[in-house]
Amino acid sequence: MSGICGWIDFSARVNYDPNILDRMAQPLQFPGDATESRLILPGSQIFGCQKNHPALTWRHEDDAVLILGRPKLTNEGNHLTKDHSENICSRLLEGFRREGYSFLKHVRGHFLITVVLTSEKRAYLAVD
Repeated sequence: MSGICGWIDFSARVNYDPNILDRMAQPLQFPGDATESRLILPGSQIFGCQKNHPALTWRHEDDAVLILGRPKLTNEGNHLTKDHSENICSRLLEGFRREGYSFLKHVRGHFLITVVLTSEKRAYLAVD
């Protein structure tokens, strides 16, 4: 799997290039179609880009999750669970809110994940 995911905070204290996300994705030269997905949040944006597959995006109030690939989550018994898109996104959001990067011990598979917790002023980027 080849792709890129990211997050940018548009702070009022910093001058920024409004096309910075386009410039970050530009070096990726995908043969064939590349699909880009974005979520605009209060004061920030998250994005993902990969060949032929749109990112899974999910937003709950001002928090958001963007997933490239197919991560699988384990339960307390360390068994893989079958999740539908909204369920895996809500579990990722709650897991990162509760445990931070330690929640990655429950994530398996090939993935790029961006989790933004706007109210807590935290953003997580994870790649496997």
